[in-house]
Amino acid sequence: MSSVLLRGVLVGYLISLNLLCQSQPGVAKQGSATPTQGRKSAPLTPRQQKGLRMLQAAEAEAKALPAPMKAYLLLELASSYTETNPTKERSLRLQAFQSTLYIEDDDDNKEFVQDQTLRELLSTSWPDLEMALPKAIPILRNRYAAELSQGYARSKRYDRALQWLHQVAAEGQFPYGAAATLMLHLPEDHVTERQELFSEALASYEASTGPEEQDFTDMATLVIRFWDKLPPALVLEATDQILDRAKRETDAGLARVFNVSSGKGAVSLGTIYGFRLFQLLPVLQKLDESKAEQLLQENPNLKGLLEQYPEGMRSLDTGLTGTPKGKREEHSDFLNISNDPIPHFDAAAVRLGEEIKDQQKTIFELARHDPKQALKSALALPGSGEIRRAQTLSIVGQIIGAHDPAIAKTAVKEATNLSVDFDPVFRLDILKDAASLYLDLKDQEGATRPILDGTKLAEDLYAKDTDPSKPNLALKAQWPSTNVWRQFVGLAARISPEAATKLIDEVPDSEIHAFLRVALASSLLGQEPAAIRSVRRDQDREIIEVW
Repeated sequence: MSSVLLRGVLVGYLISLNLLCQSQPGVAKQGSATPTQGRKSAPLTPRQQKGLRMLQAAEAEAKALPAPMKAYLLLELASSYTETNPTKERSLRLQAFQSTLYIEDDDDNKEFVQDQTLRELLSTSWPDLEMALPKAIPILRNRYAAELSQGYARSKRYDRALQWLHQVAAEGQFPYGAAATLMLHLPEDHVTERQELFSEALASYEASTGPEEQDFTDMATLVIRFWDKLPPALVLEATDQILDRAKRETDAGLARVFNVSSGKGAVSLGTIYGFRLFQLLPVLQKLDESKAEQLLQENPNLKGLLEQYPEGMRSLDTGLTGTPKGKREEHSDFLNISNDPIPHFDAAAVRLGEEIKDQQKTIFELARHDPKQALKSALALPGSGEIRRAQTLSIVGQIIGAHDPAIAKTAVKEATNLSVDFDPVFRLDILKDAASLYLDLKDQEGATRPILDGTKLAEDLYAKDTDPSKPNLALKAQWPSTNVWRQFVGLAARISPEAATKLIDEVPDSEIHAFLRVALASSLLGQEPAAIRSVRRDQDREIIEVW
């Protein structure tokens, strides 16, 4: 299991324990500009008043910044007002989008900053997103229009979902993902509507030209998911079109390798035609057995694969059906489709990973009533690697917390010791969790160590960001070093504003200070600094790292 997937599994378990709480993007808040509108405002404390004055100063400072930095700073300022002034939050977020329209001669950063702004609007206010989209760059306009369509489909507003789907389709690229979501959520008796959507998708597919794009959701995916909810003749027409195009592309010599993998196995197909056969033969076997048999005779290499994976793609991803399965409706397995080599599928390693996950679950439950044994078990977690052991210890410390402060502190201390040589992404999380736990336990002295370690991590990343031989050409607001400093400024502010200010003053780049002061102000207002996507761009301005 990859380290990124591992991180997701552990965070997912925290969610199930109600230790973390996040709403679905844009769903709970779709009808209003802000999630806190109408809430009675409590008087601001002196600490909050100081934070508010800092935000006002930062807003004035933003006006003098170049458009990309101004947009980013306004976006961060907006997030700082979430609890105290929702109207201000909304205004700043819209100003941030407006600022992106003035970014010139920097298409890469314009797209990246606008993407971040639109993503915020998607999670806070669909009406505001709808107002912004006509001015967005085309690729983002289509992407977020499709996201809106999916959101409306999930919330059963089918007319709005269809409206946005058609808007994207009119731009020239049919949104298969949005169509799949709408078809998935339409009531069972909406047979005609589902059939019409599929027909629209097929007509768009037939009209398109050029090599097929590799995507999780395309025309073939619609066939795989919904073949049993559509007229057989229509499904067979679609399979003919898809296979004919793939055959023509393969015969023309456009050879591409398609590798598909998940926790249930992996396959490698040498051509787009082979890939499409693997996807569609299980459907043909049910609707046109004689044709399926003929294709298998012509392509005997598929026979063994389909014996191993009789449902084709559905065997690798059991979520590829026409029935919603809770929140994870799109894919129930971690499916990967790429042209890159796939790792050898090791069934024993997969079983071991599942066993370790079960052990972690036992440890987390144990932490609630036997902290000492939970700590001992976490330290002895077998065959898990240091990253997983450190993350397990960190979670154990959070669960135990004030129930047994000494053991909780020991758990996060062991986690931080293990994380010394971790990738910065994982090191950052371990140190943040440790500092936060110490602060929750009113141990400011204990919190100082992980905060100082965090600032040292930021300094190391800053040296990499400013390396003259390969500098990071992303906006400084997006630098990994800036993001790490922001996190620990926010934590230092929980010790005292003076401690956080001292940390900011020690940062060697004055252009980064404005973003750090917003992080400080957010913490004074009782909010964790907003998360940003850290980026590295090379000398060709290509993104080489995002985290």
